[in-house]
Amino acid sequence: MTSIASLQSLPSEFVVKLSNAMIISLEGEQADSYLQGQITVNINKLTENTARHFAHCDNKGKTWSTGYVTRHQNKLLLVTNEDAGSHSLAQLNKYGVFSKVDILDDTQTYSAYFISLDAVKTNEVKAALSQLFSENEVERLLESDTPDNGSLEKVESEHGVAYFANTSCKGIIVLLDDNGAKQINSLIEAQTLSCYPQTVFDAIQIQSVHALVQGDAVAEYVPQMINVQALNGIDFDKGCYMGQEVVARTRFLGKNKRAAYSFKLEGNVNIKRG
Repeated sequence: MTSIASLQSLPSEFVVKLSNAMIISLEGEQADSYLQGQITVNINKLTENTARHFAHCDNKGKTWSTGYVTRHQNKLLLVTNEDAGSHSLAQLNKYGVFSKVDILDDTQTYSAYFISLDAVKTNEVKAALSQLFSENEVERLLESDTPDNGSLEKVESEHGVAYFANTSCKGIIVLLDDNGAKQINSLIEAQTLSCYPQTVFDAIQIQSVHALVQGDAVAEYVPQMINVQALNGIDFDKGCYMGQEVVARTRFLGKNKRAAYSFKLEGNVNIKRG
């Protein structure tokens, strides 16, 4: 696995193994209605062809986790990081006992990758993805590389899902079963694709102002403080969900006095988050 000093050193064609990803699945006849009452986006409008940014909050509107929500076959998937995901999983299971829904840490079912858009367009990667998702589906994904009203274009098959990451460095996130992961890994092993560690995707998310909470930052900020609304990750017109009152009041009464920004320094410095 290759390492770099800065994002400026990245080639245009590359892949990142998302080793810190946590994938929570919800499945069952009440999975949609249950998650509708838990996160900031309208699950009832989440189609099989889309993914969305989301936040999951406590009853005070403080954020347990952020990430992407999408569907795969009969499951709803929340894609976040390990630290935040462990908090969300515990809270979802705490209240999920009253609904007909199975809530699991499904991380081991999928291998997660970020693949740059230029890499996806190469013949080798495009051919591999076309075997997993069909050529027409991959073409549809490539033709829709900008968010539509907050929805990110997505394709799926029995092997997994792929959707646009909505990052400043354009690319897709791919969640694959073992057979699908073998195809991507074979491209890496053949050195067709340069492979980078999780820290590179972390840097891309920072550059894109995609805030992922972890450590002391869990349950510390309302979603607007960490840019979730700018990613269309809050539907202010949906019904009740955990923390909705505080999130709505923060918007409509102008109570938010913090915001997330991305900036760059020329030298190395030690900073304390928060």
